[in-house]
Amino acid sequence: PYNGDIAIKLIGEQIKCVILSASDPYAVYGLMKAYEIVPDIVTGIASNTIAGRAMVEQLCGVKALNLIDFSTTRELKQILTERTGFVL
Repeated sequence: PYNGDIAIKLIGEQIKCVILSASDPYAVYGLMKAYEIVPDIVTGIASNTIAGRAMVEQLCGVKALNLIDFSTTRELKQILTERTGFVL
């Protein structure tokens, strides 16, 4: 992200949950390495298929959710509650 690293450093302690929307698993991996950020959830095109989700989870070690699929709502709420402390 353009100057995103500066913004992250300035507000880093206030960030409770990182949700990354990515086009492919390698984009997730590249961002993690370049900016030393580990997202709590990956979504976007990278998570639209079973194979994409599996690759994100194996390559990057982070949870991938297809947020278009309503069956992921419970898991999304659980992760957000754990990270933010807000009961959803």
